[in-house]
Amino acid sequence: MRIAALSINPDTLQRLTGFLATDDGSVQVTTWHGDAMQAPALVEQEHPDLLVVEAPQGLEAELQGLDRVAMRHPEVTLIVVCGHQSPEFLLAAMRLGIREVLAAPLTQQGIQQSIGRIRERISWASVPRQQGKVLALVPCKGGSGTTFITANLAHAIAAEGKRVCLIDLNLHFGEAALYLSETPAASSVADVARDTQRMDSALLESSLLRINPNLGVLAAPDAPDKALSVKPESVARLIGIAKSSYDFVLLDVSRTMDAVSVKALDSADGIYLVLQLTLPFLRDASRLLQVFRSLGYPDSQVHLIINRFEKGGELSLADVERTVGRDVFKTVPNSFAAVAASINRGRPIAELAPRDAVTRSLHEMACELTKTPAQTTGWLRGLFGGGSRPSDEARASLGDRS
Repeated sequence: MRIAALSINPDTLQRLTGFLATDDGSVQVTTWHGDAMQAPALVEQEHPDLLVVEAPQGLEAELQGLDRVAMRHPEVTLIVVCGHQSPEFLLAAMRLGIREVLAAPLTQQGIQQSIGRIRERISWASVPRQQGKVLALVPCKGGSGTTFITANLAHAIAAEGKRVCLIDLNLHFGEAALYLSETPAASSVADVARDTQRMDSALLESSLLRINPNLGVLAAPDAPDKALSVKPESVARLIGIAKSSYDFVLLDVSRTMDAVSVKALDSADGIYLVLQLTLPFLRDASRLLQVFRSLGYPDSQVHLIINRFEKGGELSLADVERTVGRDVFKTVPNSFAAVAASINRGRPIAELAPRDAVTRSLHEMACELTKTPAQTTGWLRGLFGGGSRPSDEARASLGDRS
């Protein structure tokens, strides 16, 4: 590996040289004395695989010059070392595609771990991967519970050992991240989509709110005005990048059929309409199905999920199927207390109520989508007695139609 280091501090360059020295000569280190403005010239002359740049004050101005490197030499991995890592500085670094930001003073363990992570990413990216599945969940009406289902279904799929990316495309008032974590998201769809040319898997990865090793969330913008900067073509590229890196990409899509929503649905392998058993929901479900037909989406691609399902209501599943002319894919039972606790605490329902009927329903849905046997996998292993199938009574309580 060819590594180039750039700093105005001779001590930093000397430490880096010592930290990166190897007996077998597998790492070649070149040092330049200067600031980031000299980075383009350094890269043109030395052709490094990895460029380490020091920004002593942690100021955005100290990154000037790295934008040209990122644009002209996307094959060069960038690491920045700085003493003060403000949120504004980290966001600016992320937008430039900088892979790692390390704290100063630099340590041997810190730089070697960073290079190890970079090597792992390069090795992982070089392995041929099958394109992931894109699932778009759309509410038939406001208050359908679509965001709750999307977030917790993403968590359930990740629990089955799949890598999942949840993208919140309810751009004006999205809050999917709040359903899974109390930690504020550092960046959003608007930040990633700002510059299509710089958009890549590394930028997406660094922009995700990491829920667990298998699940990351790209949050909606934190202010409605930022949504205006998100263009349909950026969304299409974002989804394409996500499905090349993840097994499943779940989209929380607004019911407003604007250009961004349509572009997202165009990219989906499956579209899931979420509704409840009331006449207004059925009416709007019928309308959306007509819209989807006019957009050319085949009937086999569109599925119905009934949320807050209770047996014995005035409307039955047969009424739904007869009214909208479509079979129900799955039902999610009504469990107000457990769902409310999950939402209010910003944690997946599986963590708070692993035996709740909603948790079991989402687990079964995840198993069907991932083609995983429901009785022996994930965090529900053993709940049904050493891997046996749930009883008929338990399955009936879920309103399972599959």
